[in-house]
Amino acid sequence: MAALQGNAQPDVEPEAVTIDSVPDAVLSRALGLLTQRERRCAALVCKRFAALACSPELLQAVEADVIDSSDAHSLTAWLTRHRQHVRRLHIGIDPEAFKEDEPAAVACLAVAGTAGSLAALEVQGCIPGWPLCDRCSTFS
Repeated sequence: MAALQGNAQPDVEPEAVTIDSVPDAVLSRALGLLTQRERRCAALVCKRFAALACSPELLQAVEADVIDSSDAHSLTAWLTRHRQHVRRLHIGIDPEAFKEDEPAAVACLAVAGTAGSLAALEVQGCIPGWPLCDRCSTFS
């Protein structure tokens, strides 16, 4: 009864905060603080995180390392789905890995170059004398 004297409220436990109660805007901002690799890992947590990790505002600047043809195929598929949101794209390529599968690298660069709202494309890792080096460049 002592807790109810005056204007005092009865002892009420605060409502528990769960990840489901956090607004999408807050989660999106938090995901934006992560690196691209960390964001991909976070996207595996649940469908909500996957959708937020691929939200247009988080896809404006993308960095990707293409180490082998499997990476090239994955990036090509990803860019096909999300390229309309990408404004700046940095691709690090290991050309030595593509000596046997040059078409995978060419396809990846072709899709990257056709990204709808791309303002800057940077390709890093070309080796002088490698056939693709004549076809890739950095532009803004």
